[in-house]
Amino acid sequence: MNKQGLLGFTLIEILVAITLLGILLSLGISNYIREAQKRQFYQELTSLTYTFDQARSTSVKTSTDQTVQISSSGNVVTLTYGTTTRRFTNLAFCVPSACGTTAQVTYKSPHGEMCWSSACTSSDAYVTFTRNTFSANLVFQGVFGYAAIRDLK
Repeated sequence: MNKQGLLGFTLIEILVAITLLGILLSLGISNYIREAQKRQFYQELTSLTYTFDQARSTSVKTSTDQTVQISSSGNVVTLTYGTTTRRFTNLAFCVPSACGTTAQVTYKSPHGEMCWSSACTSSDAYVTFTRNTFSANLVFQGVFGYAAIRDLK
């Protein structure tokens, strides 16, 4: 307290408070950016999943085989289904046999059974997608080939 009886903060107290606030903000901002990137990655995987589900559904409805092709060139993954081609940048994928190659999923009519590349399978098939530090498995479940996102990290 000074001669006039006024209370206040010292310069040291203000500097300590500003430093602590800066540290807390830097941690919060970096976590927010990471979560935003993770959310974008998840949205793109959801879009991929939708394309596979759409192909399976069309196979059942129309009793015609439907094929979805995934290919990779550098850090760009291309998904082709029918006349639609979608590109995803900064994304890589691995199928059970190899990473970053071309893979093909065919849904056979009339029940939409899943055939991976040339072999039809009754077991689950996994495709691992990665971007920066994130990874997730796209699982094709058994004979019926429903696509689902698992193990998002």
